[in-house]
Amino acid sequence: MKKQLSSRHPQAASRGEVTFPGAGGFTLLEVLVAIAILAISLTTIYGSQARSLALATEAQFRVTASFLAGMKLAELESGTAGLVNDDGDFGDEYPGYTWKTSVENASLQDVAAFSGIETDARKVEVTVNRQQGYVYSLQAYIVPERRE
Repeated sequence: MKKQLSSRHPQAASRGEVTFPGAGGFTLLEVLVAIAILAISLTTIYGSQARSLALATEAQFRVTASFLAGMKLAELESGTAGLVNDDGDFGDEYPGYTWKTSVENASLQDVAAFSGIETDARKVEVTVNRQQGYVYSLQAYIVPERRE
């Protein structure tokens, strides 16, 4: 007497194919769906990682540029550097970073605390650039000390 093994697929048993219990496989459609899900997931993860890297680079620039702009503004306030339009770079310590100062006479008549007071205030804008196209600007008003 011939013992027939059970099959999930009755047609396979009628053709004389032997199948073992629990020996199912994946259909082509199941494999294609799994590959599609994997491709979508990996694309999303890659895009998220790339955006994260771009945000980290921008954050690093903002921190460094704000420090450098503040340092340059402190030089202008202290009188170490004259209050003139100028530009330059930060040397070997900060390669790729450049600065530019723009100085113009400021009218403080719009500010209530200064109305009626004559000052020779200057509006100073310090702009820090990086080669990759990042730009950071800082504005301040400087009132030079009167020398009497």
